[in-house]
Amino acid sequence: MAVRWWAVRWLVVAALLAGCSTSERFTLGDPPRGVDLPEVAAVSDLTFPVDAELLSGRYSRFQEWHLSARVRVRSLSDFLSGNGLPEPAPVQGSFRNPASDADPDWHPDAATAVTPADTDVHRQLRFVPDGASTVVYVLVADV
Repeated sequence: MAVRWWAVRWLVVAALLAGCSTSERFTLGDPPRGVDLPEVAAVSDLTFPVDAELLSGRYSRFQEWHLSARVRVRSLSDFLSGNGLPEPAPVQGSFRNPASDADPDWHPDAATAVTPADTDVHRQLRFVPDGASTVVYVLVADV
């Protein structure tokens, strides 16, 4: 009987050690997942032109859901008027991208911004000139 008790004890210890020795890193929240342009448009309550190009788009969750995306548009004025947005104002610095680990190219420096107040969507938009086009940085919180 004593042999069985020790065998059970060693079996429990071995199972605990095996469970603790995984190399998997545990973090809070869910890992970022990619999104497509129609999903970015739906979540951000924006309309993108047909020739818009999604450069990156991610959902991430830490304490709340965030959608972050970079979309290239050919005509900023068409994008603004098509969405009923005012002219963007100059801003300094960049806003934090919650999915920055998944999107290393998120570094808007010289940007203009608009945060519309006429929508229930908690979003921020920044516009960075990129040659003949503009990259629209979209950040939506509490998705």
